[in-house]
Amino acid sequence: FPPSSPSRGPRRRDRHGRGMRGPVAPPQVPISVSRAESFADLVQDSVDRLERRWPQLADVDFMVLDVP
Repeated sequence: FPPSSPSRGPRRRDRHGRGMRGPVAPPQVPISVSRAESFADLVQDSVDRLERRWPQLADVDFMVLDVP
């Protein structure tokens, strides 16, 4: 058995010269939209569809509130 060496922490490698890995997608890409923002967008799409079908709903305010 080789002599044990002190642990140096996790090994990190730069495989194939590609550099350090970054985020999967930049912030402006929809994949990085939060769940709350995604839900608010879905609600807005539904409201738009309802208002096109029933114009009398144009005066109704729809809100999405964050709840702890």
